[in-house]
Amino acid sequence: MKSKSSHSAAVSNSAVSMKSIGEERRNDMQDEYKSRHTDDEDSVKALALPPSLPQRNLARRIAKDATTFMESQLRLNSKRREVAAATGLGAGRAGSGRALLRTTSFEVDGLPEPLAQLDGLTLDTGSKDDASAQTDHIDELRDWVAGEPLRLEKGMYNPIMAFVSYVALRVQAKARELDGANPKTKSAATGPRRLIRPVGRSDYKPEDSDDNTRIDIGLCTTELDAPAPDNNERMPYSKLLAIVEAKVKRDDSEDATVQLFEYTRQMYQQQHDLRFAWGITICGRDVRVCHFGNDRAISSRPMDVTTSDGRRSFIELLVNWSLCDDSQLGRDLTMKRLPDLKCWQIDCLDDATHESRRYYFSTVICHADHLFGRHTRCFLATDIEPKCTDGDEITPTV
Repeated sequence: MKSKSSHSAAVSNSAVSMKSIGEERRNDMQDEYKSRHTDDEDSVKALALPPSLPQRNLARRIAKDATTFMESQLRLNSKRREVAAATGLGAGRAGSGRALLRTTSFEVDGLPEPLAQLDGLTLDTGSKDDASAQTDHIDELRDWVAGEPLRLEKGMYNPIMAFVSYVALRVQAKARELDGANPKTKSAATGPRRLIRPVGRSDYKPEDSDDNTRIDIGLCTTELDAPAPDNNERMPYSKLLAIVEAKVKRDDSEDATVQLFEYTRQMYQQQHDLRFAWGITICGRDVRVCHFGNDRAISSRPMDVTTSDGRRSFIELLVNWSLCDDSQLGRDLTMKRLPDLKCWQIDCLDDATHESRRYYFSTVICHADHLFGRHTRCFLATDIEPKCTDGDEITPTV
């Protein structure tokens, strides 16, 4: 039986080892950043544009409506503060967006009309519950986009997550509208394909991480009619679409990107069908989207969310991600996870017959554990379709 002192020593040595691994990886990623990263490339955002013209036009309309409603709400909040200060009814965050829409008339500075109508909020937001949830999200993010002083990085998480959640609700409302207009055609075929949502938990260590690093915010995809992730969910790297790295200071872009490099490497390691990856850095109010290719990573110019143009650009990115093809999000379309069988399916070209041949695997003997390169992976596979694995690994035949 080991003594308490030997156990403590083992734990201490393990902690030191993990710390050393983390420092070594950080140094490696700093080198990769210096040699393989390009900044201020606005062309990166075009990589997410939906492939067909009708879908591009739809994405443009969704983004425009979402931007217009957000801008109206933000102006409404500002006017409400002015009215509250002028009438002595209070100041600051006086009431939620839900209460805001119930506000009756004020007669201040010759404005007798209801405050909630000052900006002509007539855009379709879906149901009353949808509108209420959307205005609540805008309430959560308004101080962040208004340029209020930032003190702690953790104070940025909820506003950023609220921004993403707001856009998801706008996309979801449009999908429901399209389904209602043509119930025989699912909207995913002609409209939005998915929702982009924040993982419920922020500042957490994914369960499949191979070190002790914690990500700030994870973004995932859900079905159009699926509920938002649970508030306490710690989604693993294997299920994430992208990672958001946040910093309080605007001049911390390099440090944020280096950390994003670290986390994205683990996405490649855990996602067997990932060909390339996306990520986001947010430094203060500057949002940059980063695209990871096989040879290098490119980041966009900053989208300043304190400006209407910056907010619109960020909304457009999230909407485009919601409508583009799976392949544009980095997915290898020759591979498919089969959850019921607890295995993967992969279609390969047979060199002899030049025809596609299907294989199945559950055992990975070589992961893609580098950020750049060919991302070579090796699986033990069979061409015999499994019926039910009951948790057992598939017996390879090839």
